[in-house]
Amino acid sequence: MTLQEIINYSQYQLGNYEKPYYWVDSELVMYANRVHNQMCTDARLLVDDSTPSVCDISTVANTFSYAYSSLILSITSARLVTEELMTIDTKPSTAWAAGDTISGTSSGKSCIVVSKLTDYTYTVSNRTGNFTLGEVLTNGTYTADQSSLCPRFTDHEFATLEKTTNLEINEHYPNWRTDTAAEPTLYLLDNKTGYITLYPVPDDIYIVRLTAVRLPLVALSTTDMNLQTPEISSRYHDDLINGICAYAYLKHGEKTFNERSAATFMALFKKAISEAKSTKILTEHTPSTIAPARGFI
Repeated sequence: MTLQEIINYSQYQLGNYEKPYYWVDSELVMYANRVHNQMCTDARLLVDDSTPSVCDISTVANTFSYAYSSLILSITSARLVTEELMTIDTKPSTAWAAGDTISGTSSGKSCIVVSKLTDYTYTVSNRTGNFTLGEVLTNGTYTADQSSLCPRFTDHEFATLEKTTNLEINEHYPNWRTDTAAEPTLYLLDNKTGYITLYPVPDDIYIVRLTAVRLPLVALSTTDMNLQTPEISSRYHDDLINGICAYAYLKHGEKTFNERSAATFMALFKKAISEAKSTKILTEHTPSTIAPARGFI
């Protein structure tokens, strides 16, 4: 459902779809964001390993810790990408060569060409951050103006980072803070709140690509509600309506406050979260087995 449909159905459930409106759109959208975030937080519905602004961190030589996106609820794994495949959709008039530094004129970020694979694909390393989609790329001489879909970066050579803890690293590597810089092999999350810490300390620019449970990328708003859709699966959109109504009935006022109705809708909403959590456990943690072959039963 679109956000407009969700708000309309919420009004129907509240019995307030004709003037005077006791809940205006801005209130209901505020509740929609609240329950959208609540479902993502409690049921861990959004798992991401491909959104650059959330999942990619560029290292700096001799720097241990890096802030990760405030949208991240938890990090489930991390990998160290030493080379990436850069895909473009407009090629330069003369192909870029190995060793060229490619810069984005809008983002100010750069990477170094390792090799040219085709006119539209290059392997690159040392990317300093997230390029802007649709920007002009240049090696200082030859430029290529990209469409809104490029440049794109995907793994080419990478290694999985092993998770550790402060307790473990202090026990096994007591001098870890002063050890020689090298390509990281471990990460820990309990060294500094909101940061990921790498060991050994990076000796160069790498991309750390996270797999993370996160909140929605963009908050819902009252602008063009017909063009917005909650990021969670459509199977949960009806549950958002129950959550919206639960919070709406807690609004102070003779025509709006209804403790009993609020409790009823909140029970339905929490039941949906519980079921979503159970489904996630079943799909992610129950192994599939091959049925026994005939004659061996």
